[in-house]
Amino acid sequence: WMQYNGDWCLTKGNTFYEKKQKTIEPAIGNTKQYQSLGSLVQNIISVNVEGEAGSVVMQSDLMQKEFLEAASGHRMDDNAVVTSVSLCLEITFNSQLVLTLSQSIHADIAYTLGDYLYRKFYPKAKRPDMDMANLEVTKALIAKKKGVDTPQSIQVTASTTNIRSGVLDLTWQNVESDGSCAEPFATAQIIYGDAKQWLSSWSPMSHLIQSRIESLERLAVEGQANRLSRNLAYTLFSSNLVDYADKYRGMQSVVMNDLEAFAEVKLTEKPDSGTYAVPPYYIDSVAHLAGFIMNCSDSIDTKNNYCVTSGWKSMRFAEPMTPGARYRSYVKMIPTKEDPAVFLGDVYILKAEDNSIVGMVGGIHFRRFPRILLNRFFSAPEPAKASSGQQAKPAPAKAAPAPKPDAQKTIAAAPKAQDFDAQSSSSSEVTPPGTPLLAASANTSSTSINVIAAEPAKKGGNGIMDKALDIIANETAIDLADLEDDADFANLGIDSLMSLVLVEKFQKELDVKVNGSLFLDYPTIGDLREWLEKYYG
Repeated sequence: WMQYNGDWCLTKGNTFYEKKQKTIEPAIGNTKQYQSLGSLVQNIISVNVEGEAGSVVMQSDLMQKEFLEAASGHRMDDNAVVTSVSLCLEITFNSQLVLTLSQSIHADIAYTLGDYLYRKFYPKAKRPDMDMANLEVTKALIAKKKGVDTPQSIQVTASTTNIRSGVLDLTWQNVESDGSCAEPFATAQIIYGDAKQWLSSWSPMSHLIQSRIESLERLAVEGQANRLSRNLAYTLFSSNLVDYADKYRGMQSVVMNDLEAFAEVKLTEKPDSGTYAVPPYYIDSVAHLAGFIMNCSDSIDTKNNYCVTSGWKSMRFAEPMTPGARYRSYVKMIPTKEDPAVFLGDVYILKAEDNSIVGMVGGIHFRRFPRILLNRFFSAPEPAKASSGQQAKPAPAKAAPAPKPDAQKTIAAAPKAQDFDAQSSSSSEVTPPGTPLLAASANTSSTSINVIAAEPAKKGGNGIMDKALDIIANETAIDLADLEDDADFANLGIDSLMSLVLVEKFQKELDVKVNGSLFLDYPTIGDLREWLEKYYG
């Protein structure tokens, strides 16, 4: 037996595929190129199918031209955002703080992998109808501003224990410089379905949605609802939160009344050269009406707050979206009973020609945050900078609580905050000795945060601690008399989100260099007083 070497029997000297392979740009640094499924699914690194179970793993580099262009299609705080939830403070819909905005890139990745793995089991099947369900993003994904020559990679895994169940589980992870993967920052499911059944279930809703659209039209004619042109709508959107690239600006007009709105939508007729399962700029065009009203409605205090979404319960499109197609989007957002800072809604997508519902983003949820935290949450990752200042000294020992006065005062009732760790984006600024280190994650109570207190507290003195107490009193509506040295911040109702607001206020108004764990490391008024007066007094 003589081992055959080479591929002459297969290619007969044809070099077409060899030349084509050489033109493919490596997707992830020095990682071997296995198979590219599109602009956002650049490198299939693992496929495993055993019986009715299977998985597929892909890696993509955000710095690749087409991926970076897609991310740059929606910018927040001058950063290219893949998911809002860019970030640092983690919050999920139920218990954690999460920041995410446009999830359309994740949707395209999910639909692409869902189709790919399905065909591994059923090679002759047509493209399946897919519902991207239960998307939860717990950390933001933001493209770097610098160092585009260095890969910024993510890994997405889609798996099923039984393809007959019709469900895939997906996880998103950042790829570290050493090739290892961090903890998942997003999860979702692909549920295979039947578009005909979706259309049938939506049909009874069509006349109800159409009646709400007609009602909004009537209110606009009467001057009770706001009608905005395309340019005005996206100018307002850009000034309040998100700056969309032109191909993402599908809303031609918007009629809005409080937290209810509909938009006339026309998809761009000039799609880019990218390859997608469902182009992100199509998804955004028909779905971001919800984000628009949450950040541009006169029912929301957009001067002091902004709203972001961490996901949805269901995203379904019953037919392909095509260049130049016209739709109507409708949504009404409603505050939840459990937390008035959280809003839920369903975005309905109707064909303009017959008002039939052909798509839906169900259970999309938004959370309101103080605007002062926008820069903290949405900052692009930067290379670590060398320290240029003095060497930090150990943090001072905690001061013992001051003796209680004879006439002890009762602290104002407030909900007890949950234990938490505050995580924020890394700061390159040199911090003073004793600056608390930043912790890893955050849990918040459901207490609604108002940036401006209803009644400012009475002003104190002019010292650094007096000014700090003024800020705390104004932001929390707690009387200055109750801010005694033995008062515990957690018992005063200062949860993780409020603590970050106070930290930002300290930095801006007092020029104090602190990190988000300040109120963990110095849990009482007395502890904070000792630290401030020692290093800033």
